[in-house]
Amino acid sequence: MFFDMYFDFGNLKLFVFYFILFSTEVSAVQVHQAPAALLKPPREEVQITCNHSNPDFYMIQWYKQSFHKRTMALVGYVRYSLTAVEESFKSIYNVSGDGRSLSSLQIADSKEFADHAVYFCAVSKARCHKFSLS
Repeated sequence: MFFDMYFDFGNLKLFVFYFILFSTEVSAVQVHQAPAALLKPPREEVQITCNHSNPDFYMIQWYKQSFHKRTMALVGYVRYSLTAVEESFKSIYNVSGDGRSLSSLQIADSKEFADHAVYFCAVSKARCHKFSLS
């Protein structure tokens, strides 16, 4: 279970971030995300890290679930050492790291209420399939 909370104390606005902490084992991969919860004032940078134990998995994706939505959006990913951030998130989000072990998601200027959400990572082996129409 996770929640977002917004507090307004006059000029001081605080946002409570609750992150899903993944600690699971699938195909011999343990995934850990930190911090589990975070409280930061607006305009202060936020950094979340994700690491896993199996270098055969070479892609780490970052997802966002907004306070008012049940759907998730892909923020960005790192595949090996190549990073990508989705176009709609490029203004304040940055992804870094190496998909074989560790990645960070930075939120540079979290002043918008829409940026305060549940963020989580996932690891995978990307696969390309070629289909032919015969």
